[in-house]
Amino acid sequence: MKTIRFSPQAGWEAHLRAALAVTAEALAGEDGMCAAHLLIVDRDRSQISTREASLRGRPDAMADWILLVDGYDEAVVARDRSALLGQQGDSAEMLADLYAIEHIVLSHDELV
Repeated sequence: MKTIRFSPQAGWEAHLRAALAVTAEALAGEDGMCAAHLLIVDRDRSQISTREASLRGRPDAMADWILLVDGYDEAVVARDRSALLGQQGDSAEMLADLYAIEHIVLSHDELV
């Protein structure tokens, strides 16, 4: 799974959301892909005071929007999609990370 964290340019939120809905559907249909999802953070509900944050002296960092790209072909999932997002009105700053499943735990019944 790849996560791409970014912020939409002010005034472009509706355009970007509509464009990413089409993009996510197209991505999910590519060979090697399973799904693509757009997550939009609710900052009011996400800012929770924690002991850890108070020890650091700053609140937790959070992304405004996150595009999740998931699939079974690592090369396809890992592709750089920053140019596509840039054309749709996102901010210049994007942070991307690639994740892989290390192990899966199943109950005994599922192993049979």
